[in-house]
Amino acid sequence: MISFGCMRALFVVLLVAMSMAVTASAQWIKQPTAGVPRLPNGAVNLNAPTPKLSGGRPDFSGLWTGAALLGDPACAGKPGCIGQEPIPVQALHIGLASPDQFQRMRSGGVNPLELLPYQAWAADLVKRRSAFNQGIAPRGDDDTVVDQHARCMPPNYPRAWALPQYRRIVQAPDRLVVLHEFNASYRQIFTDARPLPADPSPSWQGYSSGRWQGDTLVVETIGFRDDLWLDLAGSPMTDAARVTERIRRPRYGSLEIDVTALLSQVCVPTLVMHARDDARVPFEAGRRMAAGIPRARFVALDGRNHLFFESEPASRQFLEQTRAFLAS
Repeated sequence: MISFGCMRALFVVLLVAMSMAVTASAQWIKQPTAGVPRLPNGAVNLNAPTPKLSGGRPDFSGLWTGAALLGDPACAGKPGCIGQEPIPVQALHIGLASPDQFQRMRSGGVNPLELLPYQAWAADLVKRRSAFNQGIAPRGDDDTVVDQHARCMPPNYPRAWALPQYRRIVQAPDRLVVLHEFNASYRQIFTDARPLPADPSPSWQGYSSGRWQGDTLVVETIGFRDDLWLDLAGSPMTDAARVTERIRRPRYGSLEIDVTALLSQVCVPTLVMHARDDARVPFEAGRRMAAGIPRARFVALDGRNHLFFESEPASRQFLEQTRAFLAS
């Protein structure tokens, strides 16, 4: 939950894919985009090396949409069906990692209230928003249960990275401009490491300042409104939020965006464990999480599964380390 000082933290990896649904902007649908790497068969080479600017920085420019897409279930097994636009799973809940996990959540195997470390008040708000969205409970005088995005308000970040619309990133020497097709909204990220404003006026996008760490752009954002949503599930974000995004382009066809909220203000004993060869979430992500939490202890587990079986060595390590941590 992105909120107050002494808190539990949010750490999410958002994957954004280069959109090849069109080869150019809608005004010039028959004009090929220049400089696109291609395979011998003419298809776009999404695994080509990261493009670079003249100064050696990675170039984030391009037309992007969310990864880990869910198709329209109404079209399942129906050839020729024209369904709704595929939606990234993290638009539904920012704590989801894959379509499979979403299906388990739908079937009751995953509790959505356990996908993020909600504070009690936030969990209660998510329940009320869910009840209203499902038609179980009326709104009454509680305007906080209505998604502002459904009222055509601007798509706030980090939520907007996962919404099922296209984003055009334009990169200049001193800033990134993110043009979002929803209501022609935009976001500006300065890349000159300028200080954040001391008393910002609350806004949908906040105020963003970035600095380069190698090929990764680290963006700090403050100054949000107090009524924002992180996803369609109703996970709340308050005006106390300070969001860190680590943006990198590991290859031509993908962006990786790590979203962290106030890790440095976690003020409880913390144990972080991560499988060395985790096939779902990179091992380095676990290390970065632990490094961002004061006095956190990091333990590398022997295994490659994100969720491991009882027979695996990682399971025994996990239980031993957990018992020792709780006992201390």
